[in-house]
Amino acid sequence: MPEVPRGLPGLVNAVLGALNVHPAPWTGSLAVVLLALLALPMVRRNLRTDRARRLLKEAGRARGADRDVLEAQALATVGDEVDGLIVVADAALAAGRPELARQVRERLRGLKGVPREATVRIDRGLEPDAPATALEAALRIERLREAGAHAAADAQLDRALRRWPADEELRALKG
Repeated sequence: MPEVPRGLPGLVNAVLGALNVHPAPWTGSLAVVLLALLALPMVRRNLRTDRARRLLKEAGRARGADRDVLEAQALATVGDEVDGLIVVADAALAAGRPELARQVRERLRGLKGVPREATVRIDRGLEPDAPATALEAALRIERLREAGAHAAADAQLDRALRRWPADEELRALKG
């Protein structure tokens, strides 16, 4: 009867043995330690995100300056980590705190690697009637101009250019 592996290191050694690789007995322990070290940054990021979520939950029960302090602590906890900022924005929208969600949205705009679906979701939460694409914004602006609402069209164009600064059609409307 084959020996039953003991613990995770024993399991690693048993899997390697099944693949006809016969490592030294300490190899399984080394593999477990290396995997733990590789996973450490992700674990730490998840712990910070969880702490920020708890601070926001506590901020939901606080009022005035106490709420502002807790929200600032939550933002400081996640720093410039995209996933953490998205969690903070989602929690802020769910709690009816659009000011905090706007702060996060502005911080996310300066970062790379922000998933488009997250920014769209945050934008939709803040402005449910906002255009979803630059083309839709351009069409709305043109309709406003045709209707003679030039001030409203210019305000929408400014917002659209902040959201899609590289869009040529929007730039042409600014011309």
